[in-house]
Amino acid sequence: MRLSMTPEFLPGETIIKESPATRYYQRGLKGGSSNGKLWLTSQRLIFKAGFGYQMSLPLYNLSRVEPGVYGLFNFKVLQLTFDNGREERFSIHQPETWPEAVLAAKAGAPPLPEALPQLAQQEKSANTAVLAVIGLVVASIFICVAPTVCLIPALLLAPAS
Repeated sequence: MRLSMTPEFLPGETIIKESPATRYYQRGLKGGSSNGKLWLTSQRLIFKAGFGYQMSLPLYNLSRVEPGVYGLFNFKVLQLTFDNGREERFSIHQPETWPEAVLAAKAGAPPLPEALPQLAQQEKSANTAVLAVIGLVVASIFICVAPTVCLIPALLLAPAS
């Protein structure tokens, strides 16, 4: 079975630009990336990852778009900021050509009934997992160190025989 890389389009939605893309994101204390494809349409940006996950980013909620660089190797990216503070970064072909097209599409984009996505569920789960691991490490250190710390004063104060 082969996953389709074509996104699900809304009625009346037209494609303006598309490019192979890598989405860079923060997951807990470390970052990650997903390879896929990015579409700019008359209503939204759509990212579809190679494993089938589709993200819809309504243009109506976009507050800033600009080319930039990201990461240790200064990858050229398209940086997006939304009304709720969410930021997205995509490494795409010629990111410097996208902001003008995105802003032109935004000017005619309708408000969409779908909510702007907050952190994806897998990102929330990853944050919870990182905190759980940190908690286990701290508890393990306490369990190992506490008996030793408590016994030292008792040994020092014990009468010599």
